[in-house]
Amino acid sequence: MSKKASFFLRVYQNNIKRVCSISLSIQMQCFCYETWTHGLINIFMLSLFLILMIYLMNDLIQKINNLAHQFYPQAVEIRRHLHQYPELSGQERQTANYIAEHLSKMGIKPTKMLDDTAVIAEIRGECGQAEQTIVLRADMDALPIEEKNNVEFVSKNKGVMHACGHDMHMANLLSAAYVLNHIKDSFDGRV
Repeated sequence: MSKKASFFLRVYQNNIKRVCSISLSIQMQCFCYETWTHGLINIFMLSLFLILMIYLMNDLIQKINNLAHQFYPQAVEIRRHLHQYPELSGQERQTANYIAEHLSKMGIKPTKMLDDTAVIAEIRGECGQAEQTIVLRADMDALPIEEKNNVEFVSKNKGVMHACGHDMHMANLLSAAYVLNHIKDSFDGRV
């Protein structure tokens, strides 16, 4: 969403209460001609605004779709690498380094925690002043299971396997970080 679209969204959010109170006013004042006309004008303007938002959102949705397709080959590569090098809970140092390295390549500053077995990062929206925060997370640990699959990216760590899907969770979260970092001019708050 462009800054212009964000402006319209804020105008909408600020005026929706007024439009709702006008609609209520219309009902409570027995459809007084002037109030009714004023209410119709507001409803008409709201309709125009919603049409504009749908148009602008289509651009954002298309951008997100393009970014996801662009990152897909890298997401597959990341998932397969993580699958090959699983680490048990509390031992995910190489995994954390790998995740931090990818975040850094995306221009996102990672911070390692919990004895270097966890990574956090923040993407700040550049579209306004809001301080809302949405947290996305993925587990990184694998299970103490010997992998018996016959794939080219089979676990190389004997007796340890990503049988739980955490390799996919991490690859998906890095994909989300990639997309969000590229559209940060389209949202407020933090992710």
